[in-house]
Amino acid sequence: YQRRVRVRCNKVTNRTAISDRTTNPVAQIHPRKLCNALWAFAKAAGASVVTNATVVGIDGACGDIKRVRYTQPADDADDEAAANTTAELECGTVVIALGPWTRLAADWLQGQVHDDVAEQLRGIGHALAHSMVLDNSAGICPPEALFIDISSSLATPEIYPRPDSTIYICIGGEENVDLVNPEDVCERFATDDTVERMRGFVDVVVPKMSKAKEILRQACFLPTSARGRPLIGSVPGTDRCFVAAGHSVWGILQSLGTGQAVCSLILPDVSASIEMASFS
Repeated sequence: YQRRVRVRCNKVTNRTAISDRTTNPVAQIHPRKLCNALWAFAKAAGASVVTNATVVGIDGACGDIKRVRYTQPADDADDEAAANTTAELECGTVVIALGPWTRLAADWLQGQVHDDVAEQLRGIGHALAHSMVLDNSAGICPPEALFIDISSSLATPEIYPRPDSTIYICIGGEENVDLVNPEDVCERFATDDTVERMRGFVDVVVPKMSKAKEILRQACFLPTSARGRPLIGSVPGTDRCFVAAGHSVWGILQSLGTGQAVCSLILPDVSASIEMASFS
């Protein structure tokens, strides 16, 4: 079930059903499990996965992509001598789908694309969002996804009970926050203050949740777009370089459709799932 809850003066003033399992059933996507499943599928199909690497450039000539250059820290390099030295990955096609860090591609492709194309890439922005996972093994939260409107705040917390006896809670997104490296986001922003803020909001709606044990606290950056819609398509000035970013809060929901759309640009036997013109 899904319900929208309105809160005024720390009191619930209205509950509205959005859907139920009979008239408008919905499914829930677990982001980490989805991503892990996709990685596993890719590996099973023969793909190699390079992790904890920092891209420093994309090389090409006359728009023809040749290779991606990257570095790795000592723990992931073959030996100490190779730590933080540049490695190369030969390729003929590159898909840049890095959320808010997609904007870095403007520097990687410097000299290969026109200034207006680089500005479009730099137009991929970010908003900070917070989330936490609580233990629901005691069944304190019913199987209802709640979308909370708070009259005294711009915050719109969301509560998602999961089938694995946990509760996912999120709130966002804050703008005008410096973009940091992915590995530093949680350490810098998933603080006690943000957790207490989230608990304060949801305790008004589900008071029993105040007793739920915290399992995990997180922070992330949502990729935004200066034009208000995702940037999907071929990068002008290149022959085999594609981008897919700027989906905001709808990234996981639209991920598989976006993937099929990009595949349709690369592989001739894959049909497009969306009209691409408005996203290019």
